[in-house]
Amino acid sequence: MLNLIKNNRLLVKNISYLAFFQIANYILPILVFPYLIKIVGIDKFGIVSIVQAVILYLNVLIEYGFNFSATKYISRNRDNKKIVNQTISSVLTLKLVLFAVVLIFFSLFVYTIPFLKINSFLYITGYLILFGMAIFPIWLFQGIEKLKHITIANFVGKLIAIALIFLIIKSPNDYIYILLIYATGSIVTGLLGLVFIKFYGFSFGRISFKDLKYHIQSGYSIFISSLGINLYRNLNILLVGFFTSNAITGIYSVAEKLLKSIQMMVNPITQAIFPNASKRIDETSKEEGKKYIQKLIKYLFRLLLLIYIISLLLSPLASQFFFKKHNELFFIIFFILSPVIIFGGLNYILGVVGLINFGKDKLFTRSIFAGALINTIIGLIGGYLFGVYGISFALLFAEITVFLMLNKYFKSI
Repeated sequence: MLNLIKNNRLLVKNISYLAFFQIANYILPILVFPYLIKIVGIDKFGIVSIVQAVILYLNVLIEYGFNFSATKYISRNRDNKKIVNQTISSVLTLKLVLFAVVLIFFSLFVYTIPFLKINSFLYITGYLILFGMAIFPIWLFQGIEKLKHITIANFVGKLIAIALIFLIIKSPNDYIYILLIYATGSIVTGLLGLVFIKFYGFSFGRISFKDLKYHIQSGYSIFISSLGINLYRNLNILLVGFFTSNAITGIYSVAEKLLKSIQMMVNPITQAIFPNASKRIDETSKEEGKKYIQKLIKYLFRLLLLIYIISLLLSPLASQFFFKKHNELFFIIFFILSPVIIFGGLNYILGVVGLINFGKDKLFTRSIFAGALINTIIGLIGGYLFGVYGISFALLFAEITVFLMLNKYFKSI
């Protein structure tokens, strides 16, 4: 991996910024988990985790796929300011329209379905998190490979949220304010992201129906893939909540979020490489593009294997950190899920950096939905027969299925 990036200062810089971005997104929030579990209790923490999983699934409907399709489009047209400005306006408009439409239907569900209505305040305030995410133009800055200011914006938003957690959450009943606090940080981040657009000489361009139609069409296949990904990335917390208890859901949520935070250690590299690989594939032959991605896979596998081993060795300490004692259930769940560190990272390179950049979106989508189907079937059966353990294995088998299919398709292109 070092051989691939040592002569590309921009790539190295973007990897560094994205590393800080992911630390703010995943590491900082997870550091407050011990405090939240201590103050509100593992049961109420589990309730918040279930609501958060629902909210994050809804984000797929709003994000739609623009975070990849718009990034790819801007990367290829970064020198044409008029096109970039039109893209900024078109994508933000589409995301805000989707936010409003989803809000209408979501509110109807929340206030008419009894078991949702019980936690209506959590659901509605949690939904506000998505407003900040909708207006945050990460796709623009990834496309032009300028990530300094959005990293700052994200870091500021997360620090505000963490500070408010310690200031406001003082008793078990305060759990209803947790997602409102996260929403505050998200909106601050989004607004700062909009302000920083001006720093790079861009503005809001003219919106046309033709542009809106183009971005809807170009993001569609990625949107469908994202639905599949989230079907096994966020569904499992809901399944654990359905088949077990709020307390077990809270423990599973901590294990899963810790796993995701570990995976995010690699994301800065893969996300920074995405626009770089897109440009390289456009400018070279298919064979050269495949060789480049195969090199990435080889180096990334070594890194992922090292992270996997270290994660297993440190998992007892993680149990002590979150629960102040050895939590056997947490340890077993994390042990089952931990190979996802390897398969999830390789799937991103093969699917997003590989197949999508080669224009094989449908093959990527097919693989994702196969994984989602495996996860759903095994999750339902396993959840009924073996509870949280069966659901944990479902996620692992889903990632392995996706890897096998993506690997097969990538070799065939």
